[in-house]
Amino acid sequence: MPNHITSVVTITGPAADVAAFVAAHIVPNRRGDRSLDFATVIPKPASIEATTDGSESDAALFALTGAPGRWRDAHEALWIHARHYGDPPTREALLAHLCRERPDVLARGVACLIAHKETGYFNWWDWGYACWGTKWNAYSHKPTERTETTLTLRFNTAWSPPFPWLVAAFNTLKASFEHNWLDEGDSRGHQDKWDFSKMEKAGFADPWTEARADDAMNLHLHEVMWGAETAREIMAEMASHSAN
Repeated sequence: MPNHITSVVTITGPAADVAAFVAAHIVPNRRGDRSLDFATVIPKPASIEATTDGSESDAALFALTGAPGRWRDAHEALWIHARHYGDPPTREALLAHLCRERPDVLARGVACLIAHKETGYFNWWDWGYACWGTKWNAYSHKPTERTETTLTLRFNTAWSPPFPWLVAAFNTLKASFEHNWLDEGDSRGHQDKWDFSKMEKAGFADPWTEARADDAMNLHLHEVMWGAETAREIMAEMASHSAN
């Protein structure tokens, strides 16, 4: 299981822009509810959807290309993969074995090669981290809050915040937003802000600021992640440690 990252994103802009964002990016999911979908801003290519990430695709890629992948070198890669496929003594023997005995595994490698040729990434994992900032789409959505000029989204991502998606989304929307987030392994969250007016007034002025969450936002982030009762217990324990 990943470390969950809870994000609270508040977009501020003209009513028409907020409504347009909701219409374009808060879309029906597999359960029939409406929720944020990263793919509406940065679509996942079909060739990436067809890939897998794991030992089988690693073995097939090594057999097809000789690339050691996550291993230190070709010798180690062959030793790792050969244990699972009859101890072939060479990469060529591994390829012949997969062609003969495990064409399904070989097909995984071919799919990864096609994806790499089309996108520059071998699999959905690498593509997700590079293009969305996290391996999965947003999940564990909380109810959306909306006023005429603001929209607040609460959702989780795996291991890291979706920074590349945020940049892409708000370069498109051209609106200011706050991105407050908490890693479940941390006791204090973060308060990040994108002030689009700085770009409008000063061209390429840095519109992005980062800070540790103040006490009120930190409590809210813990409530979103853990629920109100558990969040209060966490805050009380933190206060006790600080006092000691």
